[in-house]
Amino acid sequence: MTDPICDTHAFARAILCDFPDLGNLDGGDIQELAEKHGLLVKERRHSWCSDECCGCREYHDDGDLKHGFDCFHVHPLLGGKGCGP
Repeated sequence: MTDPICDTHAFARAILCDFPDLGNLDGGDIQELAEKHGLLVKERRHSWCSDECCGCREYHDDGDLKHGFDCFHVHPLLGGKGCGP
C-alpha cells in the first residue's frame, strides 16, 4: 500500500464508475477491487486466523488447512486488526 488515502480514493472511484447502476457489483467484484487497490491483503494460510480478524472459518474447512487457503484482511493502516501466524 502506498498511501491509504489515495488508495481508498482510487477504490471509491472504481466502485462509483458505474454509478448509478451499482446493482451490477457483487461481493466478488468489491473484494477484487479492494485487493487491487491495497485495501484488502491476501495471505496464504495453513492455520486458522483469530475470529476477530477475518471469517476464514466460515469459508473453509479443516481439509483446507493441509493444502492452504487464501485469507483476506483489511489493511492495518485502515484499521484492520491483522492476523498473526
